[in-house]
Amino acid sequence: MKISASEDIAAPAEEVFAALTDFDRFERMALRRGARLSRLDALEGVGAGMVWRIEFTFRGRERRARAELAEYAPPDRLRYDSRVGGFSSVTEIEVMALSPRRSRLRLSIESHASSVPARLFLQSLRLAKPALRRRLQKRLGQLGRRIDGLPGALPDQPRRGSAG
Repeated sequence: MKISASEDIAAPAEEVFAALTDFDRFERMALRRGARLSRLDALEGVGAGMVWRIEFTFRGRERRARAELAEYAPPDRLRYDSRVGGFSSVTEIEVMALSPRRSRLRLSIESHASSVPARLFLQSLRLAKPALRRRLQKRLGQLGRRIDGLPGALPDQPRRGSAG
């Protein structure tokens, strides 16, 4: 299953890319939402080959994920490969300069299942694809507003009473 969304942002492409690669901030946000993160790589700086182990609770069960920054091509492309049990996904992020002060952020997620429970879960996601796309578009809009520095931006604090 593939799902994608895009958002135009009132910021230069380099600024958008820098915000997307502020890994320390994203790690802190995940920790505040209850996830447990650990870096598995030995890289000194930012680049392809960064790997995280992420442990979190989803649908009442503890899950363990592995995410790798498989492609790092500043200032316009990132690709993550991730795996949770029998479920794997490839997330591609592209930043395109529309003008010196405007950019377009495109995000696509392609998911595959390799086990029966993962296939059943993926089938339920297919049925909910329009709602998932709306949620993804909303989150991308919040991220764009955060990068723009406008109100309504993606919060750093966990939301109460919601699984996100």
